[in-house]
Amino acid sequence: MDRNKIYMFLRINGLTPEGACALMGNLGAESDFKPDNVENRCTMTDEDYTYNVDHGFIWREQFIKDAFGYGLAQWTFWSRKAGLYDLAKAKGVSIGDENMQLEWLITELTRDYPAVYQYLCTTNNLKEATELVCKKYEQPAVNNVDKRLEIAKDCFVQLASNEGIPIDADILESEEYCHSGSCEVTVKVLSSGDKGRDVFLLQCGLTDMGFTCGVPDGDFGPLTMCAVNGIGPAPYRHCRSGSVAGPGCIGGQNMSDSVIVALISSAVTIIGVIMANSKSLAVINNEIKHLTEEVKKHNNFAQRMPVMEIQLEELMKRVQALERKES
Repeated sequence: MDRNKIYMFLRINGLTPEGACALMGNLGAESDFKPDNVENRCTMTDEDYTYNVDHGFIWREQFIKDAFGYGLAQWTFWSRKAGLYDLAKAKGVSIGDENMQLEWLITELTRDYPAVYQYLCTTNNLKEATELVCKKYEQPAVNNVDKRLEIAKDCFVQLASNEGIPIDADILESEEYCHSGSCEVTVKVLSSGDKGRDVFLLQCGLTDMGFTCGVPDGDFGPLTMCAVNGIGPAPYRHCRSGSVAGPGCIGGQNMSDSVIVALISSAVTIIGVIMANSKSLAVINNEIKHLTEEVKKHNNFAQRMPVMEIQLEELMKRVQALERKES
């Protein structure tokens, strides 16, 4: 299965770059990213086993209790395989269908392993995340976490770098890897027709806040514009990925073709959707510059996030106060 497809799916579902790559490091060690992979102890080939399950030659009771690991995560325990089997039948797809397995992966994480899922949605530590998935989610008979970490690092270099996350080769080779030391805040204007990483992050933030803009694809089209305009006058909203949405008008008029986004690049990318006039933008730029300096002082993720949220909230209050004076 294409690694980039898995990575994008996990990112859309809220995992940080480190969280997504840590999970992928475990999937790679388990199945080599092959959704039809059956454990080597089975005498059948991957293709034969999958065919027999799909066509009823291996029925449900046999499949869930044969103790053979199967699929991307090498699901082995009977209740986990039962969930996989039932979802495949409900969707009318092969037990080896990659999209169905990714859906089951997220369903299982959010329902049965919520602590693991929440950690993967907030972590910036690749090593700790990889170890956590291995210990709490995969629980392999053989502890091969070093192999899992190597795959996770490889995924991070190949995939997270596409999002503009700086890769430091020296740090990557160290015992622990996270990019918390690189924290940057920028303000950009995105318009209809723009494409790229910033648009993708904006779409993820809008989706998290409940605004329909289609599947995030990095293309600022009509659906994305409708979602942006749908933010309305709410003072601000926090969403799962850390996004904050601000006032939805300029001088009393809805913005129709562009949106100002404040992007904080750190452990979690924070997208602030801020619509303001030129005078407000000057205030925003000053406050963002100040916020950048403050954020850089906080290298520990757990300590940094509350500070970032408090100061973002203060930023929004100042913007709102300025707009009230001008109106």
